[in-house]
Formats: sequence, C-alpha cells, structure tokens
Amino acid sequence: MAAGLLACGFVRIPRTDIALAAALAAGSLASLLSDGSATVTLVAQLVAALSLAFRRVNPFVPTLATLAATVITLLITGTGPGDVFYLAIWIVGSYACGAHLPFRQSLVALALWWVTLVVSAQSGFGWGDVVFMGTLTLGAWAPGVAARRSERARRAAAELAESREREAKQAVADERARIARELHDIVAHAIGIMVVHAGAAQELLVDHPARAREALDTVQQAGEDAVTELRRMLGLLRAVDESATAPLPRLAQLDALVATARGAGLAVDVEPQGDLDALPPAVDLTAYRVLQEALTNAVKHAPGASVRVGLRRTARELEVSVVNTHVALGGQRVPGSAAGTGHGLIGLRERVTIFGGRFDAAADETGGFRVSATIPLQYQAPTAATGRGR
Repeated sequence: MAAGLLACGFVRIPRTDIALAAALAAGSLASLLSDGSATVTLVAQLVAALSLAFRRVNPFVPTLATLAATVITLLITGTGPGDVFYLAIWIVGSYACGAHLPFRQSLVALALWWVTLVVSAQSGFGWGDVVFMGTLTLGAWAPGVAARRSERARRAAAELAESREREAKQAVADERARIARELHDIVAHAIGIMVVHAGAAQELLVDHPARAREALDTVQQAGEDAVTELRRMLGLLRAVDESATAPLPRLAQLDALVATARGAGLAVDVEPQGDLDALPPAVDLTAYRVLQEALTNAVKHAPGASVRVGLRRTARELEVSVVNTHVALGGQRVPGSAAGTGHGLIGLRERVTIFGGRFDAAADETGGFRVSATIPLQYQAPTAATGRGR
C-alpha cells in the first residue's frame, strides 16, 4: 500500500524537487567518499538525500528516511552521519514539514526530527551540538509554517476575488435578464395596441376615414415605440420566472415607494421638475428601478438619514438623483453610509448603460452617498457607465 502511495505521488513530484534531491545526493557522495566513510553511511545518507524528492508530496518521507539513516548508521558503525550535506538534508526536510503539512501534523514531524537529534547525540554529538541542531531544526520549521499560512492566505484572497467577480458577472446577467423580461412586456403591450387600432381602422376606413386615420396614427406611434424597445432588447435573453406576470412599476407609483421608505425611518423629500406623466415606458420603468434600489439601500445602510430625491425632465433626457446624508452611530459620523456591500448598483449601472444613459454612485463631499442617473428619452447607443458599484 505504501509503495502504491509513493508510486502515485511520484507522478506529481516537481522537477525542482528531484533536482534538489539529486544535487544533495551527489554532494553527499563526493563528501563521504573523500572522507573515506563506511559504505553503510554512504548508502544511508544517499537514501536520506534522495527522499527529499518527496518533500512536497509527503514530508514524512524525508523525515522518516533521515531518522532511519541515522539509526542504521549508528547501530552498524557506532557513529551517525555528520557532514555538511547531512546538515543541508536536515534543514530542507525540517522546512518541508512546516511548509507542506497541516499544523498538527507538522508538530508530529518536528517531534520526529528531534527524536532523530536525540539518537544522533548517542553517536558522540556534544550537547552543545544537540542544542545547535535543535535550534536549527526549529529555525527551519517555523519559516515553513509561516510560508504555508501565507500561501493559504494568498489562495483565500484569490478565491475571494474570483468569487466576487463571479457574483458581479451573475448580477449583470440577472439584471440583463430582468431588463429583457420587462422590455418584452412593454413591446408586447405596444404590439397589442397596434393590433387593436389596426382592426378598428379597417372597420372605419370606408364610413369614417378621419377616425380611421387617427387609429392608424396610433398604430404608427405604437410601432415606432415598439421598434425602439426592440433595439434595446437586442443581445438580451429573457429570463422566465413567476415575476414575469407581475405588473411593471411606473413613476406613478413613486408616492407609495416614498411612503414605504418614510415608514422605515427615512426623511424623504421629493423634488420633481418637468412633465413626468408622459415618459416613454422603458424610461419610466428604468427611473423607477433606480429610485427603488437607491431608497432600499438607504433604508438598509443609512437608517434615519435624510434623503433628497430629484427628478428632472428636459427635452432630451430624464435626470434622477437620490442623495442621503451621513448618519451618526454612537456619536460619530459614518461617511458614505449607504454605500452597501451587495451588487445592486452593478445592476443599475448595467440597466442605465443599456439604455444609453449615464450612471454614477459615490460618496459626496459632505460624507453622504449620492446615486444619479441620466436616461435619454430617445434611444441612444450604450456608453460606458461610470461610478462605483457595491
């Protein structure tokens, strides 16, 4: 079984470890031959050196091999290995136990190295040498433990970064699916209007041509609106879920949204400018989503704050802004207190960008948090969004 484990591990041995083990084996061979060491010492130390090839696969292999080499040499020759390459084997093996074993197992391996040290003391080592070797062993093992912890922290940070990137991408995908679903409903509504008025125009065409022309004008306008929304749907996949049957919200429901925020403890002030009753359906929906997400975040992350909601319609675009003050916790001001930690703003940025608008979310100069969006009333090619997501 052990042989099978070693055979499986051999496939995974890094070339650098094989090269290091071979170099120490070659050095040991040259050193021991020049000193005229006994054959058993030569063979035992070569085995210990070559076992370092397994220092990453299983650090117990060089640990036990070095212990066995020391015991066998001591029993047969009365003296243990003691040249400089034996010292190098010892240092590399001790470091490997700290670097490549879980902490508790590395403590067991460290104890085995000290057992080897005690055995070596029986071969004529002075206790000064024993103290020196013990300190050297600990000095090699401890950096290995630190290196392992550092590597684990690095991997955890990399995994966290990958996880956040995946979550951000998923948030964008979810928002695109949601937008596609909502635009699908808007377009379907426009097409329904076209069908109804086209049928009415057909019936009125002979007897009431003026009314038929009005119906056809309605068909034309609804068709133009549907084409605009279809352009926005290009490249988006429609997600099917139970929420697809729910009515789409509009700015006409803003009072209810604000009332909910006030009920949660926010002091909300709404400042509308311009005609907000005849917005294009998709623009109306997008503005509502921006306000909904911003107020929800203010409730979560800035309870008790004052919030100013701005809505301004110009000839070409709709400007939406939500600004909350910073709040005091325990007598201290907390800047950017509605910054949040989720992916809501990622979805808002994606939504506004698809509509060719501009989006920004950041702490302001007073320490509060500002969310703003500018949404064109007519379709524009999407531009890069700005702002920091949460």
